[in-house]
Amino acid sequence: MLLLLSILLIHYNINHNLSQSNDTAIKINVAGEIVWTTYSTLTYIPNTKLSDFGIWPRDRNYNTFLDFLPNLFKDFLSQLRR
Repeated sequence: MLLLLSILLIHYNINHNLSQSNDTAIKINVAGEIVWTTYSTLTYIPNTKLSDFGIWPRDRNYNTFLDFLPNLFKDFLSQLRR
């Protein structure tokens, strides 16, 4: 129960903080490689699974975890950056 509460609080804090600034840095674990991006990059295309990253799974350090090839994900992010 305590673990669930901790996860919910972390999730709330991340989403609450992100709603305050589009330039908030986001740390994502992409198949073991840490990739940094911004909230505005992830939400560049609204109403997508990418923009709703709050539902993505977390690793044991509570970083968002994606099981993608890191180089492909970084290329994808670079296409979204303005």
